[in-house]
Amino acid sequence: MLSKTDEFWTPDQFKEFISLIEKDEFIFKVFYTTDDLTGMHLGEILAFQWKYLDKFRREINVYKALTYINQEYIITAPKTKNSVRCISINSKLITLLDEWRQHRRKFLMN
Repeated sequence: MLSKTDEFWTPDQFKEFISLIEKDEFIFKVFYTTDDLTGMHLGEILAFQWKYLDKFRREINVYKALTYINQEYIITAPKTKNSVRCISINSKLITLLDEWRQHRRKFLMN
């Protein structure tokens, strides 16, 4: 069993991990960086919508989660009332999310 100190990567360990992601796999860099900097769960990240990002306040609002129920993926409210929350984020993550949004737009237009 992991102790509390073993459950998280150090900043250097995360930098080493993220450096291994290839440029053409940018979505993984965005996903893992968002996870690392916010602590959001997988389903919360997958249910993220741009309207949940408040750049002015530098926050991500968590209102929904992607859940697998009865052999179907659906977007639901998070499991507990405390899971609905605002997460403070830094400008680095905002920039990365903006880059992903632009990358996604270019991809969808082709």
